[in-house]
Amino acid sequence: MRVGYVSRYIALMRSLVVGLWSLAGSRRRNYRGSLYRLFWPQTNDQRPTTDRSVLVHKLKLGILADEISRDFREAVRIGKAAGIERFEVRFLPSGRIPRCDAHDLHEVEAVAQGEGITITAISPGLFKHAATEQEYHEQMREVFPAASDLALRWKTKLMVFGFRKPEATEKNFAAIPGAIPAHVIAWMGEVVAQAEQLGVPLLLEPEPISWTDTGLRAAEMIRRVGHAGLRMNYDPGNVAWMTRRDPVDEWPEIADVVAHMHLKDTLLAPADGNFPAWVVMGKGDINYPTLFRQMCAAGFQGDISIESHLKMAPLLLEEYKAAVERLWLE
Repeated sequence: MRVGYVSRYIALMRSLVVGLWSLAGSRRRNYRGSLYRLFWPQTNDQRPTTDRSVLVHKLKLGILADEISRDFREAVRIGKAAGIERFEVRFLPSGRIPRCDAHDLHEVEAVAQGEGITITAISPGLFKHAATEQEYHEQMREVFPAASDLALRWKTKLMVFGFRKPEATEKNFAAIPGAIPAHVIAWMGEVVAQAEQLGVPLLLEPEPISWTDTGLRAAEMIRRVGHAGLRMNYDPGNVAWMTRRDPVDEWPEIADVVAHMHLKDTLLAPADGNFPAWVVMGKGDINYPTLFRQMCAAGFQGDISIESHLKMAPLLLEEYKAAVERLWLE
């Protein structure tokens, strides 16, 4: 009889172990899907819509906090007064995140918890000025670990750039060929693999001095890297700066990889000019009403953050926010 009990006990334990292993496998398979809900927040209705009353609700408008003030508490105070409760963190009083005083970082956490606001992303400038293998490894060693730790602690996304084209500056970028080298794709693949192990979703931003200088180039890198953990922070203003034209026709080619957006409007610089003139939304040369219509038709539900390159005094912030909301519905 005792032998029978032991046999049944062993069989029961075997079944339990197999069941637990099966459950763990299911969780491993679903890991990416659950993690990257940060990219595409779930709602009860995922269908694209053109209903104006619904579109207002779907606009998740935020701002880079230092557009208002590097003092995060002050930025949140002014932002909330204008009806904004979603903030990206880039610069704080002591420097660019994460190379800041511990006091500044703790202040962000205290304010976020106390005010009930959402931190939608952090932007440490990763790889924006990394052109060589040595510079890449330096940033992976000196910036990436601390930035990833903050992204995890704050349950948010981490901005990266597509590595600087050698010798590129904000004055000569247009004259430098832009085909993305294989070693740059390999670098980004290594970055994404490490971020994926940690559970940190990455956002790649187009930037004129980087290999990913347009939305199309950023989408190319994302597809060649081929990881679900890398998506795009689309910045039409940066692309207009690079190409000297309205980039609205890019959207159909990049919509499937865009999870976040930066908003700025510009008067296009002449072909021989260096810098565009940044203006209030709707007063520049980017056709935002058409772009917003395309985004809504595609079912875009990511965060949209104001990055105006203008000093956002309270009245200007209210004007800018109202302009975005008006263009969103046109």
